[in-house]
Amino acid sequence: GGRPRSRPPAATCPRHLCRQAIKCYKHFLESCLESGDAVGEALACNSIGVDYQIMGVQYARQAVQYHTKHLEVADVPGKYIAHVNLGLCYATLGMSEEAVANHQHALRYAIRMCSLAGESLACGNLGMIASVEDIPTAKACAERQLQLARMLNDNRGKVDAYRQLGVLSNTQDAHDEAVHYFQQAMQLAQHEGDELVSNSARCSIGVAKGNATFDSFVRSLVASAQDGQPHHHGEGV
Repeated sequence: GGRPRSRPPAATCPRHLCRQAIKCYKHFLESCLESGDAVGEALACNSIGVDYQIMGVQYARQAVQYHTKHLEVADVPGKYIAHVNLGLCYATLGMSEEAVANHQHALRYAIRMCSLAGESLACGNLGMIASVEDIPTAKACAERQLQLARMLNDNRGKVDAYRQLGVLSNTQDAHDEAVHYFQQAMQLAQHEGDELVSNSARCSIGVAKGNATFDSFVRSLVASAQDGQPHHHGEGV
């Protein structure tokens, strides 16, 4: 999940560079406001918000402030990006209702733009938030993300969806199903040369198999206890 933003990834922007960038973009924003340049204003607000995001959770509220300003002046694709970024910021702040609302708005804009990639990403983000308390919604989002990723031949999207489906299956004690999803994720990650994700999926397979074995063991204990220990009525304890 995650993505948008529209600026370089965090690894390429140490905090002191982000501060310098924010200072420059704020000067640019002032110039845009003075000249009535709405396109430049949107770009500046997005860039400032992203730099605050990159700087960490303690700057998330400042990021929200500028992504909200971006939302107010952006065109439709810009509003999609702003809602995704707002959803990510609110999730970082632990504000799940606001995060869900923004990812829902992002999904609506993606559908409006007929952007399958945008819809896939919005579904993935929405599913990640919903998985905390609404498993049916989370599963529906992950399945839709997988469907769209297949249509787009987006292997990264498929890996994300398979892993999310695996996590949800584990949560519902469907451990054999979870193993299947994690195996799919592992194979795709290996194909993409993503060793980190592949190893993570392999660990998840081990956990799911362990859970399945333990559940089977507990069921066998319960069954043998029921078969081997007839009830004795009328006896004292």
